[in-house]
Amino acid sequence: MRRVGIAFLVIAMLALAGCKGEQGDTGPAGPEGATGATGTTGVTGATGPTGTFEGGSSISAVVPDAVFVGRDHWVTIAGFNTTWVSDPSVNFQVTFCPGVTVDQANIIVASPTALVVPITVSSSAALGTCDVTVVTDGEPLTYADAFELRSPLAITGYAGDLASGGIGILWVQNLDFDNPFETTADSAGNYPFIEFAAMPGVSAIALDVQPFSMVVELLVDVPAAAGVRNFGFISGATGFEVPFALPGAFPVTARTATALVSGTPITATYAGAMDTYLYVYTPPAGDNKLSFSITYTEPLAEAFFAVLPSSGKWDDVIDYATNWAWWTNGTSPYYMIVWDSSGTDGYSYTVRADNDLETTNTTCATATPLTPPTTVVGQSLDSSTDVDWFKVTTGAGDAGKFMRLRTNPGDAQTDTVIEVFTGACPSPTSFAVSEDLAYHDSLLTPAVAAATTYYIQVYNSTFGYSGAGYSLEVTLESEPSTGNTCAAPQVVTLPYAPTATSLTDAGDQDWFQFAAAAGDSGKVFQARTTPGDPYANTIVTLYAADCTTQLATSSTTSAHGTLSYTLPTLSATTNYNVRITKGTAGLQGDVLYIPEFKLMTPAEVEPNDTCAAPQAITLPYTSATPFSLSSDTDTDWLKVTVAAADVGKRLHVVTSVTGLTGQDTDTAVQVWHGHTCTTLNSFGYLDAQYDSWASEPTSYQEDFFSNSLYEAGDYYVQITPGYSYGTSDAPGTQYYLKITLE
Repeated sequence: MRRVGIAFLVIAMLALAGCKGEQGDTGPAGPEGATGATGTTGVTGATGPTGTFEGGSSISAVVPDAVFVGRDHWVTIAGFNTTWVSDPSVNFQVTFCPGVTVDQANIIVASPTALVVPITVSSSAALGTCDVTVVTDGEPLTYADAFELRSPLAITGYAGDLASGGIGILWVQNLDFDNPFETTADSAGNYPFIEFAAMPGVSAIALDVQPFSMVVELLVDVPAAAGVRNFGFISGATGFEVPFALPGAFPVTARTATALVSGTPITATYAGAMDTYLYVYTPPAGDNKLSFSITYTEPLAEAFFAVLPSSGKWDDVIDYATNWAWWTNGTSPYYMIVWDSSGTDGYSYTVRADNDLETTNTTCATATPLTPPTTVVGQSLDSSTDVDWFKVTTGAGDAGKFMRLRTNPGDAQTDTVIEVFTGACPSPTSFAVSEDLAYHDSLLTPAVAAATTYYIQVYNSTFGYSGAGYSLEVTLESEPSTGNTCAAPQVVTLPYAPTATSLTDAGDQDWFQFAAAAGDSGKVFQARTTPGDPYANTIVTLYAADCTTQLATSSTTSAHGTLSYTLPTLSATTNYNVRITKGTAGLQGDVLYIPEFKLMTPAEVEPNDTCAAPQAITLPYTSATPFSLSSDTDTDWLKVTVAAADVGKRLHVVTSVTGLTGQDTDTAVQVWHGHTCTTLNSFGYLDAQYDSWASEPTSYQEDFFSNSLYEAGDYYVQITPGYSYGTSDAPGTQYYLKITLE
């Protein structure tokens, strides 16, 4: 068969090599042939050598991949294609972010591909992501950006300033939902289980602690260095402490104190809500009596000052006051820090320092001569038996006038008595004595005679309080021409604010009459008395023209009376009568007061009870007259328009009843935003109990910061009755409103 095959191939090749003609066209393909039989399986080859993974070893996971700073943690690192072993001969190192300390000696090798690593994270470690690296005998494995450091705290609000000598308020949120803050408070309102970490030059005080929110007051020392501060504290009872830390929480800035000169007042503007203003006074050498004071006329303001010694440290604070006196020997400076905690701003205030050496005036014969009107500062009752004598000689035209004397701090607990004498020293006759109903006294004498010397003695009360410093004011006054009956009132034109007026005895009455025109319908009439005497007690009552129909009256328990009354619809000019009498609350003094009467257009524009019909206002806004929540279902809606330049700011909403006698109205505040009233979004955290999306409704009046405004457009402020509205604890319907962008 083999021969035949070869012959056949040779013949075929020869045939092809014959005469060659033109190549013909390719013919059509033939039909597909039948499938042949399956061949036999080949022999299996030998197993080849083991191969290698070209990618090598790596870190595949870090669990957890984020932790809170300021705490200890266990972290598991998962490897891929690793051969980790627990062998002392192996040089084994694990590293995380800066500020993370790894307990290398106690790393647990759970398997060739798993490590359990104990770490301690510094409370000041920078927040953010970082690499995780495992080094074995010099061979590093790195997982880039695999690990994150977070803070369990967030600052959701801020007020005040954090400059040298400043006071700031922080609203802090707890982001660690497994560890609520310890809220136990002692009888003084302190939180013994909240221990703040050291912040150079800054002290912290917890004002209010809830499980997941906290309000903190920060006090910045005058010499505190400028720079960013880390914030943190330990929360929890002994054995259950949990650390909380926020690195880089807030900046402290430096400022220079404004120098005070003795006897030279400085008038300035309280420009920003809850700002502080820093002053310094350096006394001359020798024994001196130093006094500080602050005055202002804004009725809603509650400004005072703190006094710090030359250290400038809040831990050494001497006093909080509006008037203060202090004996000093030397030239060490004293700092005065002005602060208004009410949130009121935009008003003028005046501060001054006085430095006087008290003269030797311990007897009638050595009495210090005074010429009214005058104020003698820097006086002191340095022992229980110390007395100070002064004298006033009246002129030919002073017959029938009244001598007004008043002591002021000085020291808040200096308990003085004022007595006036006539006749010759050394045994003059008592002419008038103060009632000694408060620490500092006010005395209005009977009418004085012309060309007569009156001796004034200031001495300690028998109640034995410990203060020493005081100042003495002396004036000679005539009773203004004020009506004593409703039938013959003093007719006044509004607004009306005359000079001081007196109620010389318990039966004295002062009557005033004003006219309201038809165009005054719906306006608010406001009447109040102001010092005068800070310890005087007045009652203000509004009557109709018939002198018997009582329309409104002030509280009988406040020192100075205030009332507000909304006039009804008037068809013609109508007379109203105002009576001012001495109160019965036991507050001190024959009454010297200043009456103030005015008509004000109501701040509230009704109807403003729904989002669809809000009262539009322009920021910043302060209501000159009160709003009213007439029932427990009444709601006041206000609309403000935020410009693009104000995006990122917050709405600061303050309700207040300062100056509204008998009104302790309980309000709640909520801020909304939306393109329609049916698609409103509330700001903050959805838990009103922690003062988040709504202000704390168990506080009668509110001081509320919204969250940051994220876009321009219309925002709505809704004022509603709080939980205690209308109860005996929180009576009243009226409130003042202030809204700013900050």
